[in-house]
Amino acid sequence: MNNKTRLKTKTFRLFCVFFWTILVFVLINGCGGAKKLSPSEFHKKEAGLSKKAKAAYEAGRYEKALFFYQEALKASRAVEDVDLIAINLINIAVVYRQMGD
Repeated sequence: MNNKTRLKTKTFRLFCVFFWTILVFVLINGCGGAKKLSPSEFHKKEAGLSKKAKAAYEAGRYEKALFFYQEALKASRAVEDVDLIAINLINIAVVYRQMGD
């Protein structure tokens, strides 16, 4: 397989990850999402999870980073914070890309 073909394959995989992530996001939001947290509970939980995820990512522990970003995504969805939902989805995609998926 030449370099051009590998690049196209990687690009297609990345597109698929983004596509399915967005599709899942839309479907889950359409179903109402999880229970509501108070804003203070939300901020503490999401900030802590994101901090742990970033530390794991920087240490090269991508599976652990993925877990924490997914948990942070759940917390973001619980309070319907669309900005943090988008940030967490992007971070998840970055981890998948680094892992080669």
